[in-house]
Amino acid sequence: MSARAALPTAVLLVVLATAACTAGPAPEPTGDATTTSTADVVPPARGTDGTPDASGDETSPGATPGASDRTTPAAPDGPPSPEVRSLADLPTAAPLVPRPGWQVVAGTGACVQSWRGAVGTDAPTTPREASVGLLEQVAAEDGADPVGVPGDVLLPLGGDGVRLHGVNGVVQSWTVATARGDVHVRGAARVVRAPTFGGEDSTQSVVIVLDCVGSLDEAAWKGLLEGVRVGLVAPVEEPGVWPS
Repeated sequence: MSARAALPTAVLLVVLATAACTAGPAPEPTGDATTTSTADVVPPARGTDGTPDASGDETSPGATPGASDRTTPAAPDGPPSPEVRSLADLPTAAPLVPRPGWQVVAGTGACVQSWRGAVGTDAPTTPREASVGLLEQVAAEDGADPVGVPGDVLLPLGGDGVRLHGVNGVVQSWTVATARGDVHVRGAARVVRAPTFGGEDSTQSVVIVLDCVGSLDEAAWKGLLEGVRVGLVAPVEEPGVWPS
């Protein structure tokens, strides 16, 4: 072969050898930030119902988002202060005898009905004895002494359309001297034992009174007893039969 013919062949061999040296297997993943694998994907946080949590915060099963930011009011430890509800739509009236903290039920004729409910921390020795003491306290606050011995009266909790059902109370009358003249008062009171949810002793009590200018209106007193409902937490009692 001549020297001129061998030159192109030699050049071709050199080019092929160079290409073989630079070729190689594909590069391995470098693991830098541009590489993403499925194991690195963080699933969105889920709420209690399995749906994604809009806040992006993880919520443990059964927890309520934001619950730590709310305050749940504690349940009362004992029964509430009792109320007296009037069934009739009677006109309101100004009290004839000022008694701070009392609620005026209504006015009827020359009389005014009012009441007071309360709770206490001491259990009564006997319900009737405690009720008598409460009524005497109300008369003393009026600056008067009850007349005669206390009697019994039924304070209505409810009715069935035939008869009233209620609890026993004590009843007495007294007279209060005011700037407008004497006011004749008849009051009824009852104290019931009402244990707290923790088992401690406590009581509920209610007093209802009828104040009349002039003489005491017996019809108004009867209407008061029939037209109100006393919110004591107590079982129904037979008239005149007191619990021990």
